[in-house]
Amino acid sequence: MRFGQNILSVGICVDETVPALEKALGAMGGHVFRSFDLQSACAAHHLTCPRHGEIPCSCQLVVLMVYASDGRQFSLTVYGSEDQSEIAITKADQDLIEQIKDSILHAFKTAIY
Repeated sequence: MRFGQNILSVGICVDETVPALEKALGAMGGHVFRSFDLQSACAAHHLTCPRHGEIPCSCQLVVLMVYASDGRQFSLTVYGSEDQSEIAITKADQDLIEQIKDSILHAFKTAIY
């Protein structure tokens, strides 16, 4: 799935990836807010996964709104299932993307492939 510019894939489930992202972005001086969580939104429903056919859907999608210390704003979308997460970014210039990617790589240096 595409939710912006895909910047990284990590071999860690979304539920472990998101807190690590929040910590890495916080260390950069950013303020991070979770604006959407698919599992929370669908908790009361037993929906069939359109991707895997599972009931209930085991996929996870989290949208993080990030406010950088210099005033720039962007969002990170983390999508995955099981032990895989795709991290995508929207509304960021290439310089900021590289800074974020470096920070995330540092946080996940043993899980990147």
